[in-house]
Order: sequence, then structure tokens, then C-alpha cells
Amino acid sequence: MINPKRFAWFCCALSVLLLLCSACAESNVNSGANQEDISYTEIAVAAVETALKDRLKNPESLQVHSANLDGESFENDTAYFGTIIVDYSAQNSFGGYNRNTAKSYVEISKVDGVVTELDEASYYNRRIKAQFGDGLCSIVDGIPLQLICSDEHYSQLLTIIRKECGDFSTFTHKSGAKEVSCVANAGDLEGTATFLFYPENEKIWQINFFWSDGQSYYDGTNAYTLGTEYIATLNDVDELKEQIDNALNIPHGKIIETTETFFHDYECCWSLVEGIYIKLSWTINDTNDTIGHIQLLLCNDVNEKAS
Repeated sequence: MINPKRFAWFCCALSVLLLLCSACAESNVNSGANQEDISYTEIAVAAVETALKDRLKNPESLQVHSANLDGESFENDTAYFGTIIVDYSAQNSFGGYNRNTAKSYVEISKVDGVVTELDEASYYNRRIKAQFGDGLCSIVDGIPLQLICSDEHYSQLLTIIRKECGDFSTFTHKSGAKEVSCVANAGDLEGTATFLFYPENEKIWQINFFWSDGQSYYDGTNAYTLGTEYIATLNDVDELKEQIDNALNIPHGKIIETTETFFHDYECCWSLVEGIYIKLSWTINDTNDTIGHIQLLLCNDVNEKAS
């Protein structure tokens, strides 16, 4: 079944593509210049303008003052992602003109040419998945960290968590937020992995791996003591930092230190996009330089607004 909205955007993009190709061909005949590839940003801008025109009370009254890419676009072999800002004027119900700004989040498939306008949360989730999905998968075996950029719901993600993590326990907080936890390993570190979901829409909120020497884990029936056979060192922290740096191909942020009575607390972050980030934190015992805990936290604040 054809999605009318997607089909309309596709027709628009195809029309623009053909027009631009015709113009390029005509220009090349006259000038002998080599034909250049058409910019996906140009297609996105044209599609946004056409969709905007279709939503107006008087489509023919549209006056576009400017239409530009907001920030940087991202594209790989299969898709293009860009945010388009349009400054425009159009006729209102009283015959006068109002000036407004429209912001659209666009994905263009390079496979079939479909242009899709997305809501903000879906746009950033899809973009981060395209840009960092494979890297997130490679950071820790057995913990599906790539789910942090998913716009699927709790019930849909449970299947993936069960497949990759095995047995898990579930818990619902008083706020309505659902939590899934299981025993997991990050290299030689035996700890717990926790998946937390927003109470309002049941979209993923946080993924957390936590290790400490002798930590307790309760699966709903039995209690276990974890991490007793391995003493973590700074090498474990450094290896994890390097794994994340290499997997995402972006360096970690500045290491921040805060000092408490017997421990030094440290943390550093990787920002994937505003509202989706990774934070690694650890403590060092001030008396013997041993590691007190290691925590890897992935957070998706964007999904809070998702439907």
C-alpha cells in the first residue's frame, strides 16, 4: 500500500531531479562542460518547499525568502539526512501576508529515491543509527548498545534484548518507567546491563552497564554477587575509552575529575548529537588506587518528545 505522504514527496523529488538533469544537460550541450551530480540538499530543499506550498490556504501565494540547510547534513551509501529551514511569506485568511519560518527533518533514500519528512525524534534516531549504528554494535559484545538510537517501543525491543542478552528481569517504577536488567560482560568486567524506557511513550531512554567489585544482582527470584573474580584497573578504563573512540571515530571529551572523601571520580563524554550521548565514569580509591566502579551510560533525551 502506497503511503500518500511518502509518494507525494517522492514525486516532488523525482520532478526536481528530472528538471535539474534537463537543465544540466542543456547547459552541457551549450558549454561542453562535464555534468555534475545533483546535490541531495537541493532535492531536499525543493521537496520541503513543495510540501510547504501544499499545506497553505493559498498555495500560489507562497514567497520563499530563503531555504537553507540547518547545520551539517549526513549521508552514506544508502541515505541522506538533512534539516531544512525555510523563511517564507504566505497569504492568510484575511488576504494579508504573514512571514514565518518552517523547519523540516528530511531523509532521502538513495536506493529508491523516496523523500520522507520525519518528526524530530525519528530524524535524529535514524541519522544516528546510520552514522554510528555499526560502531555502537562493536563496543561491547552481548549488549545491544545500538538500541539507544531506536524509535521502537518497549515490547518491540524486548525481543532484541532477549536474543542478544539472554535471560533478564523486568521492573516497573512508580513513575511508569519500565526497566530491563541482566548480567552482562564488558571484556573481563562482569556487571549488569540495564535498559530504561520513558513512562509516557515506552521509547528507550538509557542503556547502562555497571561494574563494581562484589556488586549484587537480583533477577526477581535469586540474588547473585558479581565481579568477585576480577580486579579492575585503569587499563580496563583506558581500553574501554579507546574502544569507544575507535568505534565512533570521534574522540572522547575532556576528562572531568571530582574528589570525594576516599575516592576520585572521573568521567568523559561522547556527543553523538544534541540529546544523544555516551558517558563513561569511574572511581579510584584514594588509599590504594584500585577501581571502585566503572559505568558506561548511553542516554537518549530526544525520545522523551517522541510519540
